[in-house]
Amino acid sequence: MKRTNTHARTFLSGLVVAAYFALYVAGLIPIKTNSPVLWFVGGLLAATVFPWRGRPFFERLRLMFITLGFTLFLSDIVGRHVLVNKLTYRPSDRFAYRWPPFQQLKRFDANVSYRGKSYGDLAAMAGKKEWREERPIRFETDDLGFRNSDTARRGPIDAIVLGDSFGLGEGTSQDRILSTLLEKKYGLRTYNLSLSGGPWDSYLNLRLYLKELGIRKGTKVFWLIFTGNDLDDTYGPVELERLEWNRGFNYLHASLNKFRERSSLKRILMNVRYRHEETRDVLTRTFLNGRRMLFFKPYIKAAHRTREAVLAHKNIKSLEETMAAMKTFAAEEGLDVRLISLPTSDEVYDWVLQRQPAWSTRYHPSGFFTVLNQLARKVGLKTYDLKPFLLERSMSAYQESGELLWWADDTHWNERGNKEVSPFIAGIH
Repeated sequence: MKRTNTHARTFLSGLVVAAYFALYVAGLIPIKTNSPVLWFVGGLLAATVFPWRGRPFFERLRLMFITLGFTLFLSDIVGRHVLVNKLTYRPSDRFAYRWPPFQQLKRFDANVSYRGKSYGDLAAMAGKKEWREERPIRFETDDLGFRNSDTARRGPIDAIVLGDSFGLGEGTSQDRILSTLLEKKYGLRTYNLSLSGGPWDSYLNLRLYLKELGIRKGTKVFWLIFTGNDLDDTYGPVELERLEWNRGFNYLHASLNKFRERSSLKRILMNVRYRHEETRDVLTRTFLNGRRMLFFKPYIKAAHRTREAVLAHKNIKSLEETMAAMKTFAAEEGLDVRLISLPTSDEVYDWVLQRQPAWSTRYHPSGFFTVLNQLARKVGLKTYDLKPFLLERSMSAYQESGELLWWADDTHWNERGNKEVSPFIAGIH
């Protein structure tokens, strides 16, 4: 009888470990020594191993945990196929993952061809359906996992769009994003090497993938840097040999993390947390035509940083190192890099935010652009500020067609915004 009880406890111990691993694979808990969940599981294991005779509470607790663990695991597996469309409001989230060889960088699944509907990140943060500006979207990637057609790498490339979600064309259908317009309307054979992330991510993507592209001497690189968050993004070493590449077991662990990140249960919990934490950062205003327009408080704060505050930022040295490395690499490869500073929506529509008379916002360079321009001159890069151009075009676009340059529920340009920016960039010499 005693031996039978020992076997039963051993079996239950294995089930507890399996249940914990199931929760880990589902992306709901980490395996870390400082994790309170891990200590909780350790307590359950102790309760399983030791003979707690006359303590039915622990038996019920073990059974409850085991049942819950496997139920959540099976629900997660099923949810990945059933709930994915409801849990991801934009395809860039649905198909994105952290690249296993180097997890600081993101990638998209290769050869995606998606058609559906999307709406803005600010409406998602606010969690209010009536604030959504829903629109159809086409999203395609090539064999490298970037947002291009499958013919993008054929022949000599005239231009590379390099940047974050603005270069990616977040929220806009494939045929109306910047890289597509540069090619179809202005005859520049263009490759879109943009993904969500900061200047350091963009630089690494160019370093890692340039050999895959059919460039020519003098190929232009339009490097887009956003005032709203690119100074605050992650930075690291600019030398490839100093990067912590995942090999062997670490690569397998990184691949498992890729699987975990797509957990449907994790997405549900993150959506709940996202809305709870971010809703307070969304501001709403009424535009001239009565349309609700949303703004993002952290971007407003970033756009109003003084030159002194930018220079005192913890990442300013890393940004300068990244820019210097870009200049050196471009010179070695015969690339012509043009750095383009992108304003936030509140910089262009500040009169809406401040409830001032229509089109009363006047141009003045942000503290970020002032420092960015200073650093660029120091390392030998040419810079362009899109802010004055967009201030002018925001008024004429509305007078012509009643359109804004940003989605009203989003932090990104809309179709008209991409259309207005494309001739500015195509005309850069």
